[in-house]
Amino acid sequence: MKHTFILIAVVAFFATGCISSKNDPKPGDGASTSDSYFPVTSGSTWTYKEEIAGATSSTVIKMTGNTKTFNGKSYYEATSSSTVKGNTLGYFYTANHDFAILQTIPNYGINIEIRLGNDTKAAGYSWTTSPTADGYVNGFPAQMINTIKEKGITWVVNGKTFTNVMHTQADLQYDLGSGFMSYSVYDFYLAKGVGMIESDTGISGSIYDKETILSYNVK
Repeated sequence: MKHTFILIAVVAFFATGCISSKNDPKPGDGASTSDSYFPVTSGSTWTYKEEIAGATSSTVIKMTGNTKTFNGKSYYEATSSSTVKGNTLGYFYTANHDFAILQTIPNYGINIEIRLGNDTKAAGYSWTTSPTADGYVNGFPAQMINTIKEKGITWVVNGKTFTNVMHTQADLQYDLGSGFMSYSVYDFYLAKGVGMIESDTGISGSIYDKETILSYNVK
């Protein structure tokens, strides 16, 4: 029997959001500043090039200053303006040194969270999280194996050199009845004071979706 699962592209995750004017109270703990690995300061913008399945597009992400609560956690709201997908919303989480993004998927009636890292952990540290509130996706158990791969590295993206970069990885796994197995692997590169500069989505050892920063303005 063939099972269809959700593939999450980090910049493309905005495609399933919907525009809303909701403005929940600001998170009271761990608000990110402009010198964070994952800034969420109001008015900050990032422009990315996305290469997916042989097609190239660009996306501009801007923090609105609003927040929204999912499963008791407050996420910072961002708008996305894509040359392909139009205008949508996405949600960033940062508290207690944890960084994550949330993808809302109305067609499946779920929200999926991907952890981008924790800036207090050393390279080699690994931990397991649930991508959904109940631990299931499409009726099957799911988990994320998160790992700090490298810290303090230099990384070149689109000809620009970034220093003080943290490389993390999230391995999305499903249990179809014989134990957890990897479905897709996400590699993230976060630069201090900039945010996400690159993300690579891998399936079966090959990169399916690559997102790289073109420009940014962190407030």
